[in-house]
Amino acid sequence: MSAFEDYSNKALCMLKKSGYKAYFVGGCVRDFLLGRGVLDIDIATDALPDEIKKTFAEYTTVDCGIKHGTVKVVFNEGVCDITTFRKDGDYSDNRHPKKVSFVSELQEDLSRRDFTINAICMDEYGSIIDYFGGLKDLRAGIIRCVGDPDLRFREDALRIMRALRFASVLKFEIERETDAALRENAYRLNSISGERIFDELKKLLIGDGVKRVILDYPEVFATFIPEIMQSVGCEQFNEYHIYDVLEHTAVSVQSIEKDWRLRLVMLLHDLGKPFVIRVDANGCGHSYGHSARSCEIAERVLDRLKMSNSDKIYVLELIRFHNYKNLSGRVEVKRSLRKFGLKMFINLLKVQRADAMAKNRKLIITKDNYFGTLEEITSEVKRIEANNECYSLGRLAVNGDDLIEFGFVGGKKVGRILELLLSAVIADKCDNCKAALLEYAAKYKEN
Repeated sequence: MSAFEDYSNKALCMLKKSGYKAYFVGGCVRDFLLGRGVLDIDIATDALPDEIKKTFAEYTTVDCGIKHGTVKVVFNEGVCDITTFRKDGDYSDNRHPKKVSFVSELQEDLSRRDFTINAICMDEYGSIIDYFGGLKDLRAGIIRCVGDPDLRFREDALRIMRALRFASVLKFEIERETDAALRENAYRLNSISGERIFDELKKLLIGDGVKRVILDYPEVFATFIPEIMQSVGCEQFNEYHIYDVLEHTAVSVQSIEKDWRLRLVMLLHDLGKPFVIRVDANGCGHSYGHSARSCEIAERVLDRLKMSNSDKIYVLELIRFHNYKNLSGRVEVKRSLRKFGLKMFINLLKVQRADAMAKNRKLIITKDNYFGTLEEITSEVKRIEANNECYSLGRLAVNGDDLIEFGFVGGKKVGRILELLLSAVIADKCDNCKAALLEYAAKYKEN
């Protein structure tokens, strides 16, 4: 019986029928053995790149990394990355080898890989080839470098982020020597591009073990978010807070859904708090203005990570308003929907709930009924949407052309009248129908 089905198994068999060695390798094997969904198929072979292309001449091939021996083969059902067995030369930039040499033996190829759990091979029948104890580490939930961990991280510093990513996503422990080498070489991440770090961070953030990783490795995060070290051990001196700022951050990240943007918001939402927190004469801590300060710091962080402008605006807006006081009730909820828009407001409620989950929940529930209020607001949003109630200019029963036809002149004046009409509809001072709105607008016509 085949280990994988359809196109991936077909690719492996085609190589073997052409006289080459070929094995599934890396993440696809790891995830298959863990019972996780297999997304990317990687095959290692002793066929040279030109021989790979010849074998798959009837299919589309892409020279995505041919100088390193990788050819991408495109099938109708999916894509396989097929790479020639190789060994790497010296690394000069903490990321890429100066040159690679193709080899004929699988073990030599696997010895250059990052972690034992990614150096397991499997043939088309599901038989395992494991030279470095990866299967044992997989069963024990251990992340261990292949060979000398210090050398592995000096070769490619991005492996540091990959180790944390696997610890988060798989909820694995990092083996002691690998852990020590990772910490010692963390500074090498400074030579890695922000884009590559960000790619790993996004995957790390949606892991089930993200809280533990944040708490255990703040000094690694500090290589690209140096401000996070101010959160370590920063007590908040307030009855609503049972954690220091870093632990509050970690719990809040874990408490929100697995959307990397929302989890990034939680990672950054309180970065400014250690810089503004003050303790009053009664020993109570206050952090007035921390949302704005956090937003300033977060913007610098996101610029370093080369985040797209659209995603950056989205994340910063949620950070800026994460402390916004929402009020329940139909009119107040519609005012919030007008201010933020539907998607942003719903996500703001999720952010506020996760923030509250990382506080003194017993006090928040018994004293403020905070979660109950959030539920009321969420339910009200659903009712407003179900009834298609008006809270935006797009839902208003009149538009600029209607007002111009009614006798208003000038774009600015028309815009102001539309805003006044929307406010009136939201406050239940006017029905959202054309006749009522024009009648309401008439009082402003002379002015």
